[in-house]
Order: sequence, then structure tokens, then C-alpha cells
Amino acid sequence: MVQARENAKPRMILVGDVATETGDPAKIFDLLAPYVRDSAIAFANCEWPLSDRGEAWPGKAGRVVKSTPELVTTYTIPGFNVVCLANNHLMNFGNEGMMQTIEVLDKAGIAHCGGGGNMEEAHRPAIVTWKNLKFAFLSYTSVFTPGMEATPSRTGMAAIKIESNYRIPNRLHEVPGSPLVCETKARPAHLERMKADIADAKASADVVVVSMHWGVSMGHQHLIPYQTELGHAAIDAGADLVVGHHPHTVQPIEFYKGKTIAYSVGHCGFDMKSHTFADESIVLEMELTETGLGRTLVRPVADAIWHPRIIGLQEGFSTVEWLRRMCRPHGTRFIEEGDALVATFDPMLIPKKTHYSDA
Repeated sequence: MVQARENAKPRMILVGDVATETGDPAKIFDLLAPYVRDSAIAFANCEWPLSDRGEAWPGKAGRVVKSTPELVTTYTIPGFNVVCLANNHLMNFGNEGMMQTIEVLDKAGIAHCGGGGNMEEAHRPAIVTWKNLKFAFLSYTSVFTPGMEATPSRTGMAAIKIESNYRIPNRLHEVPGSPLVCETKARPAHLERMKADIADAKASADVVVVSMHWGVSMGHQHLIPYQTELGHAAIDAGADLVVGHHPHTVQPIEFYKGKTIAYSVGHCGFDMKSHTFADESIVLEMELTETGLGRTLVRPVADAIWHPRIIGLQEGFSTVEWLRRMCRPHGTRFIEEGDALVATFDPMLIPKKTHYSDA
């Protein structure tokens, strides 16, 4: 259990993927740190293991990256006091890499969720207290190499397996080159386990925040159907907020049954160069009230990869307009308030449904 910063502003801020390989965290986060440290609760996705142990996961696709244990300063310098561990990189160096990461975070006083020595530990919420309230954080990944998921007797992450089925679109004869239609569904047993975790957390906490590593990476802006399935299921089970990451770009924000689902908030200091990673990102800011969560605000971030900084709405115009367009079909409207956007639900924005398919 971690105590929130009582003298900071009553807000919880959430960013996506954070990782450092060679850069100096003090320089990377010098512009962002004052804002983060002036927030009662600050959450991030710990994307890479903090480890000098273990062997690289055999056969893992892409670069098998890590940070050294000393680079826990990637999280302590800006002031993140709770992180999630369930993602496609935390097990890059196997059990030893993950367990050392947990040791390093514990020593630094940073709460964590989504990974552990067995399934029970990986599915256990991180607890942060603020005033008289208890905030429970749960973390899941649907993006992982088989074998990285925790079992009752094996180290790993809290994982939700997604089944994918592909079919030929109805209009392929008319529109040659059309991509296959992909239908996705969460494995029922994994979905039920997530729902049970949330219900258990809600029974002992005032607020439940669910973190999801999901979707398609490399700047894919469109939602995959299972993201909506999992997001809605989490809220139905008792979650008060769902925040996503992994696509390395911003995806829509939706209000479902009065609760916020931010499908991807992008990254915020990510020491890996890729032409597909967006330079822009957002910070999700939730007001804290005497009973839990208040309004949902969004702040645009520039130079999100190498030197993140919060910018005003005028400088962040392209990000703001991009967010408005993506969120409009979900009924999400944004109202300008200073340098932030206040997100609200407006059902009049939702387009009427059509009756044709595979258009």
C-alpha cells in the first residue's frame, strides 16, 4: 500500500508507455516532473523490466529490451507512485527479470500491479490511499508471448487471451485488395477472472482503476472489437475507470454507463525510436473528490518520446482536433478550460446506425 501525496493537487494523472534504455531520466522528464509531482496520484505503464538478471526470452519477436535497475529513476524522478506491469515487454528477461523489477519498485516505494510470482500475485491490486479513500489498481495485457502469463505456480503477468478469427469481406469481388475482416473475442475463462478480480477489489476499495495493454501497436488508431468488449465488461464488473496503452498513439475516449474509458493515452517518455510512434500524446487527468473520481480532463503532450511536456490547447491544436474527430462517434464532447479539455458525454454526437455491413 502506498500513500498518495496529500499536499499535492487533488487529481490522479495517468500516462501510457514509459521506458528508458540509454537516456538520462532527469533530462527526459525535467519539464514534466513538476506537474506529475504536484498530483496526488500519478500512474504509468512500466513497459520494460528494470533488471540486470535473466536471459532474453527465446524466440520473442522484435527487440528484447530492458532498463537497468538504476533506471527506476525513470519513475521516481518524474514522481510516478503507481505503475502497471502487464504488457508485452515486462517478461523480456523471464522470471528473473520480472521479479527483480518488482524488488526494485518495492524498494523505491512505487505501488505496482499486473505481475508476480504466481497468478494470485499477478492479479492482486495495487492499493493507493488518498485522504480517507482507497484506490485499487488492476493491470491486464492481451498482448504477450505465450508462456508469459502467470499461472497458479508460475511467474508471469495477468493476461487475457484474445481469440482472433479472420474471414473474407462480403464485397471482396467489388473492392479488390480489401483487408480481411477480423473478429476478436476474449477467452471466457480469462474474462470471468478479470470480472471476479474487479468485483473483489470493489468490495474493499472506494475506486477501482483497470489498466489494459491492448490493441495494435505501431500507431494504429482504430479500436479492435475486443477492446470495447473488455472495456465495457470491466465497467460492468465495477471498475470506475479504464485506461489503455500499447498502440503508441492516442485512441478514443468513451463514456460508458457514466464511467471513463480511455482506450489509449499513447506514451510519455519512451526511449525507442520508431517512425510509427506518434510525437504527440495526452495525459488523462481525473479530479479527486471526497467520494472518488470527479471530472475527466485531457492535456496534450508534445515531444512525447524524448522530452515530454504539457502544452496549451493552441500549440496542441492538431492533437486536440484529432481527439475530437476520433471521439465524436462515441458521443464524447470536449470543452476548453484553460490549457485542458474537459470531456463530457453528448449522445447527440453519436451517428445513427446504418443497416449495411462490410461497406
